[in-house]
Amino acid sequence: AESPGPPRDWRTWESPPSQRAAGAPLTTEDVCFEIVRPRTRGSRGALFETVPTELTGPCSVFVSHTWKYAFGDVVSALEDAELGESTVYWFDLVMNS
Repeated sequence: AESPGPPRDWRTWESPPSQRAAGAPLTTEDVCFEIVRPRTRGSRGALFETVPTELTGPCSVFVSHTWKYAFGDVVSALEDAELGESTVYWFDLVMNS
């Protein structure tokens, strides 16, 4: 059997996160708990706050997703939409901390 992925912290009001098997594709939940939250733990701020201001602007597209979507599929769908390089996405995942 494969070992579980890294341990996950969650807030007391949230449902405990699932645990992905080592090597399994990342879901948006996995990206949140394995990348976003560890990266923002020290600042307790949103990942968005680390984005250079020249790469931000008024939102033109809201990205809706579920925790269980494969993150690569979400990114591929956005790329396939061909909305242009000037499109500013509101992807709530980068607002997590």
